Amino acid sequence: MLNITSRQILILGNLLSQEFTRIDSLTKKLKISHNTCIGEIKEINIAFQDANIFFHVKNHHSQGYRIESTIPFDTQQHAYIQKLLNHCISYSSLSVNQRFMGNRRVLWLIRYFLQLEDSAKAIDIAQKLYISLATLNKDLRIVRNIFSAYNIEIQSIPYKGMQVVGPPCAIRSCMIDTCDLYNYEERDVLPQTFLDDFHISHYQFNESIEHLKQHIHQHKLYLTSLGFYRILLYVLLYKNQNFTTHSDNNSNELLIPVDQEILEFSKCVLGKQCSSIELNYFSTFVLCNMDYASIKQSYIPYKDFLIHQVLTTIENGVKAISGLDLHSWDNLDGFLHKFIYLHLLKRHYKILDFSYPKEQKIRFRKQIASYSLANYIFYFLSTEEERKQAHSYSFFDLIASIDAIAHDAQNEYLPMRFGITSKIGYNGYKVIGSRLLSSLPVHQIQSIEILNIHQYQLDELDSYNLDALVVDESIEIDSNNIDIPIFVTNDATIQTSLSRESIWNKVVSKKRKIRIFDPYREDAVIINVETQEIPIEERIMNTFYDYGLAIDDPVTFKEILHQQIYDGLYGKQEEIKIINLFTDQEIQKRYFVFNLFEPIQIGNNHIGMINFLFSDSRYGLIIIKNGDSELRRYFNVL
Repeated sequence: MLNITSRQILILGNLLSQEFTRIDSLTKKLKISHNTCIGEIKEINIAFQDANIFFHVKNHHSQGYRIESTIPFDTQQHAYIQKLLNHCISYSSLSVNQRFMGNRRVLWLIRYFLQLEDSAKAIDIAQKLYISLATLNKDLRIVRNIFSAYNIEIQSIPYKGMQVVGPPCAIRSCMIDTCDLYNYEERDVLPQTFLDDFHISHYQFNESIEHLKQHIHQHKLYLTSLGFYRILLYVLLYKNQNFTTHSDNNSNELLIPVDQEILEFSKCVLGKQCSSIELNYFSTFVLCNMDYASIKQSYIPYKDFLIHQVLTTIENGVKAISGLDLHSWDNLDGFLHKFIYLHLLKRHYKILDFSYPKEQKIRFRKQIASYSLANYIFYFLSTEEERKQAHSYSFFDLIASIDAIAHDAQNEYLPMRFGITSKIGYNGYKVIGSRLLSSLPVHQIQSIEILNIHQYQLDELDSYNLDALVVDESIEIDSNNIDIPIFVTNDATIQTSLSRESIWNKVVSKKRKIRIFDPYREDAVIINVETQEIPIEERIMNTFYDYGLAIDDPVTFKEILHQQIYDGLYGKQEEIKIINLFTDQEIQKRYFVFNLFEPIQIGNNHIGMINFLFSDSRYGLIIIKNGDSELRRYFNVL
């Protein structure tokens, strides 16, 4: 094992990711001094030597630092370097590790207080850490801030000292979230400092892994990618009696009933002698870390008034947005029921979610067309504190599922229309059409219409009602006169050239959006915002009022506008922002363009124009989004 600290892991990851690394870039990125960085690199070299790993970090003064082998380089060493790089990236990308990166003392204090059996005086803690009381008080402010997310407090008792007070399940959750376990299969590569701090041996660690895997397999549970690790940590801490300090006997916490199947699993894992309250805590933790798709409806109570109230509100919103009584609402209803219940359950027990790295957020945002709808639902469910933080794992799980429902609805109500032209006439049209249908999965493309287009019709083709044209390779065609995609194919190539990826994602959806956007563009409201004496979201909201949009809760709507405007996760340098809003009201105009005299800063971009589209199902269930780079020229209406 390479015994290095969290900050050294971050430095090592930077050194491994490029051939040469200058010390100035490391100090700027990690916000540490020049001497501290050099000292950490020396410690990394010592760790390499202690672990009998034949690498060291060498300083090439003119170019920077580089990791080099002390023996002839071979394929085995190359594989180890790649493995070590992947582990460093994995370790530093998890939010649970990012929170404490480079602050080992704060992490030690959190674990110390969570295990404290009685109380401790500040002077005694300072002496343990060899720091001054002033430094300790500075670290304790950080600790208290982290504890506040779990409703945990550090109380001061006169003449005795400080002790932790909070709900037992929240304390368990906080203990688990401070463990730096990121992949149990990689435990021999980088250190897990929680093992020593929580007094857990490697034997206990390995034994718990095998024990838990057997029970999960027997009960056929499906967990999230991080769910297994978090449940493993719960079992480790429970069996090592780390939870006994905050026993369940003194708790007045309201317990939420858990399904019998999960309780049986909990008894097998923790032992039948485990108390009923402890079984409830663990069962709840298991349920909150299961994969949404695998959670049975029997696990979720249907009589909860709050869940029913939230579902009714969202259902009315979805139907008002779509303007259609979607057949797929039943699927969305079932998913949202699970999502809302687990959301409330996690909030009650203070079981926090791991967050996605920023790169994954950007990728999600570009892929999902129904982001605005999901954002509306998430905003309705979340607290003010959650809205201030980065969107959580549950948020991305929600928008992915909503997007799948929206995609089904698009295909159900808006069939894809292909025109086929063959030199051998009707027989050729039938052959190509049957091969086309077989190449497009029916579970993804639910409705397809195929039209026979004669060769003489190509000169004056009305392509408005067609999504794409498939032409036999023997036919000569002037593509300049046809404004829809043309696929030249034969029997041998039709299976590969007409895939769903090339047809739906790159062709049909873009053309439909242009078609849908035309009515908006022809009747746009263009407003020049010359001053920003009042916030831009308030100026925009007042404009919507003037055009007949009645808003029941202006304060909430203003907050939603602010969130939509200043969401800056897109990496491209763009000057135009496109925002979708939903309404079931008849308003005078449905497309507003705000041209800003003074551009506003959103992320790395300076936005000078904001486009608002009020979605209307009369023009189709399609959402325009910032990720549609091919459509951006259509928004430059000034």
